Amino acid sequence: MENDHVIIESKVSPEKSDKVTPKLPIWVILFTVVATLCFAYLTYTGGTYAGLIYAGAPGFDALGWGPLSAIFLFLVIVNPIGYLFTRRRIVSPQTMILLFVMLVSAANVTAVHPSLWLISLMGLPLQAASNPLAFQPLLEKFSSVVIPLGGGASFIGKNLDALLGFSSGQSTVPWGIWLLPLISWGLYILAFYFLGMGLATMVRKRWTDVERLRYPLIIPVIEMITVSDSDGQSLLGPIWKNKIMWCGFIPGLVIVLYAQLQEWYPALPQIPWAYGCICAFRPLYQGLQGTLLGNITARNAGFAIDYWGVSPLWLGVSYLIPAQETIIGYIVGYFFKLIPNYIFYTKGQMQSFPYTLLAMWDIFAFGAIFGLGAVVIYLSYRDIAAMFKDTFRKGKGDMGDYNEGLSYRTAVYMVCTSSLFIILFAILLMKYKVWLAFLYLAFYVLILLGYTRMRATSGLAIPGEVFGTNSLKISSMVIANFVGEKNVGLMGLTGMSVLAQHDRNSRNLMMGNLLEGWKLAEGENIPKRLITKAMTIAFTIGLVIFYFTALNFIYKGNGVTTAPRGAYAEVDYRWLAPLSLGRPLNGPNTSVIKFFSAGVLAILFISFMRLRFVWWPIEPTGFAWGSIYGYIIIVNFIIVGILKIFIFRYGGNKLYNRLRPIFLGLIIGSAMGNIIINMAGIFMAL
Repeated sequence: MENDHVIIESKVSPEKSDKVTPKLPIWVILFTVVATLCFAYLTYTGGTYAGLIYAGAPGFDALGWGPLSAIFLFLVIVNPIGYLFTRRRIVSPQTMILLFVMLVSAANVTAVHPSLWLISLMGLPLQAASNPLAFQPLLEKFSSVVIPLGGGASFIGKNLDALLGFSSGQSTVPWGIWLLPLISWGLYILAFYFLGMGLATMVRKRWTDVERLRYPLIIPVIEMITVSDSDGQSLLGPIWKNKIMWCGFIPGLVIVLYAQLQEWYPALPQIPWAYGCICAFRPLYQGLQGTLLGNITARNAGFAIDYWGVSPLWLGVSYLIPAQETIIGYIVGYFFKLIPNYIFYTKGQMQSFPYTLLAMWDIFAFGAIFGLGAVVIYLSYRDIAAMFKDTFRKGKGDMGDYNEGLSYRTAVYMVCTSSLFIILFAILLMKYKVWLAFLYLAFYVLILLGYTRMRATSGLAIPGEVFGTNSLKISSMVIANFVGEKNVGLMGLTGMSVLAQHDRNSRNLMMGNLLEGWKLAEGENIPKRLITKAMTIAFTIGLVIFYFTALNFIYKGNGVTTAPRGAYAEVDYRWLAPLSLGRPLNGPNTSVIKFFSAGVLAILFISFMRLRFVWWPIEPTGFAWGSIYGYIIIVNFIIVGILKIFIFRYGGNKLYNRLRPIFLGLIIGSAMGNIIINMAGIFMAL
């Protein structure tokens, strides 16, 4: 992070270009619809899953196998066949980028446990049917606009059929009962999408043009698609002709394929494998069990050294992270957990729930990400203030935002109107207190900015259960613990928990996706506003497809009891615990406050040192990531971090760039391996 600030561009006219402005082909939209239907179908029918973010294991999820599958389809099948007849590429790199960002956007809505969105809506009706004395009065407080069968609906006739169909399946979808909730929640989700779009526009210039953040996750996509000018109309770009790249591609492909083959054919020699990593440290974990070191590095302490291992994907991503300080910060953040772990162990509190690090260390990470978002606001406040000033001043002039994905004025209006809608939604429909609605939005915005910054710097996609919530669930539930259930009240707590199920990264990732899409556009001279249009269309399409497929699967299948990886069986109404268990509402959770505040203060201190002293070796984004469950990536970061020290010491940038294709090959090879596995799984399931 640098301490300089970027003022909006000088107001000059945009240069005219002789190049033809690319348009959004109709066939790309149609292909996106079909592909998203496939993603959704594979999600809800179980077995093979071809979604974007959570493709079965965190080690294999970062690049998005659904969209990458489409890119490989055109690179390996469509373009070669067309080249035989026309001697040129049928699908250009520009069109592939448009296709990729649309699939990313659409698949987001169907990717990460979206079933929880619908389960949360039917939580109260199901509880009210089983325990009407306790839950029916609560259900009557919520309108049927947000909760089907809410507002005092009686469980007779079609209402009873709708409830039984949701619970047990084997029925038709009662669209009449679901229509208003789907519209209201669709608008709520779109409000968060537009909020993220506005925030992304406000920070893009500083992050991309000044700090030159590289968004490591899209580097392999750029390398696969790009064809240099010297190649003319040749079929393959430079990366595919680089012999060094294949030195990484082949091992990455073989490792991933073998990991799956040993699952299909247990007679093969077994290699310990979990979360995309070869678990080379599992024997060490077994040997340490029962010892002090084993206890303070166990899974419940946030270490899980039995999952430590090497992954071709994360070796590659680690190499692409430009700042060595990010890797150092990650390692420091990860091992920093040993301090409270040792304290809790010596006090005999390691296994007690309030101090279980599965809960409390997540709270620390939640505070760290929150603090990082505050730092982002601090560093960008002059830019943001200038945008607001130019938007609302009387003499509205040229704001110099011609090359942005959205005009600054539109971005400001989006942030304001979306924020107002979210606050009113929480107050009027979900029964928040006014101050709580504002706190909810503030938490969300800072967390959103914090982890998007981490994604832009280190390329790590946020895990589905992060936000300081592995045991306490989502950010709004952390707020309830932070301020106390008494202050929230049972109504606000219930509404907060329904909203909590919607704080999933399937929406939150969109800010990072937009920034990455705009970065992709720069390499092929695609207007950023075309990318914005394409991703917005795709996101809306994905939202409609999600509702259609999810409800059909629930009602026409076996109800909420069946789903891929048991997601539908995880119906957890913690917000109703005070009512169902008969216990009083509690005050603020002091442990949550302490750990959250410690995370905020740690990031603020590290950020201050980073901005003030050049020699400071710890980068805030790396530390924030390390404070989360980093056992999937930690060994890869250590190996590559040490390797890069020797590379820069003895070979400098020249050697680093020379070896770079090997690590790109590891990523692309592992991507190809996972795509092959997905495709094979689809055919095996037919």
